[in-house]
Amino acid sequence: MNLILCLFCCVGASLVVITVDAGYDTTYVQSECSSNKTITLGQNGWSLYGFVDATSRDCYEHNKDCSVTLSAKSGHHVTMRFQWMSIECPSDYLNITGDTKSSIYCGGSAPPFSIYSSSNWVSLRFVTDSDYCAAGFRLYYTSYHYGECSENEFRCVHEGRCIPKELKCDSHDNCGDWSDEVTASCGLTTAAVVSISVSCALVGIVLIACSFYCICSKKHSSGSSVAQRRRTSSPARNATEPLGFVEPIGPPKYIDTPPPAYTTAAASNGIYAGLYEDPDQIHPPPYQSTFTTAPYSSSSSNNNSQSLTCGDNGNSPRPSDNEDNSRAGRGNSSNANRAS
Repeated sequence: MNLILCLFCCVGASLVVITVDAGYDTTYVQSECSSNKTITLGQNGWSLYGFVDATSRDCYEHNKDCSVTLSAKSGHHVTMRFQWMSIECPSDYLNITGDTKSSIYCGGSAPPFSIYSSSNWVSLRFVTDSDYCAAGFRLYYTSYHYGECSENEFRCVHEGRCIPKELKCDSHDNCGDWSDEVTASCGLTTAAVVSISVSCALVGIVLIACSFYCICSKKHSSGSSVAQRRRTSSPARNATEPLGFVEPIGPPKYIDTPPPAYTTAAASNGIYAGLYEDPDQIHPPPYQSTFTTAPYSSSSSNNNSQSLTCGDNGNSPRPSDNEDNSRAGRGNSSNANRAS
């Protein structure tokens, strides 16, 4: 928003017309009340053009009746135009009188036209009372003539008036028809060059200032974002650590969970099983044999005495099938535990 306002100001500044008042004499009417002064244009050190102001102060004086007369060379005339006017009506007024006509001016708006004299002189009378104070007025005047213009003069478009050449392109309507201020007559005037140069300088300064502002704002925003990320993602700093230390963030640590406690359970068939059990420490129940004792006898055929033990002859009883199956099961369970 600030940038847009600055650019509008610069564009507005480039459109301002710079007035050139160099060489203009200034006469203050209320300073000449005692003498009713007559200014001879182009004579006695007076210029052919100048300003007439009500007063040199911010507010004109009360109860004054002052007059100034502008007198040009013979054969010349006087033209005038208001720059601004602030006179209380009707008690305060400005009376402009020529050879054939007299007019009264007052109010807060300057007349939008030029005033011409029919002869070589014009008189200005400014009258004030005691009950109000205002700024007054300001007008500029120019001596001109008709006929052939010299090389030091400029010919106005309207009726071919001749005015001093230095008044061309000074932002004042000395001709009365603005023909001395149009582009066709002035081209790129000194005032325009100065205005454009000042405007370009202002635009350049504003652009440089805006560039620095944008760069600084971007750096500040970036720094704030980084600091915010560090505050939210980094662990709390230890009081013993130096400033600026940032603990590196690594992968999560491996947590070794121990296995459940070892338990054993006895099977219904007397076989023990358990998690991570040592096969060497597991033994089946002790083997129980069934022995049959027979009385001592001698064989008639061999005459040798022998002890009868289980399995020595076919007459000894065999283990039952259930007992064989139980033994086979214990052997298989032991082998399975050893393999695991």
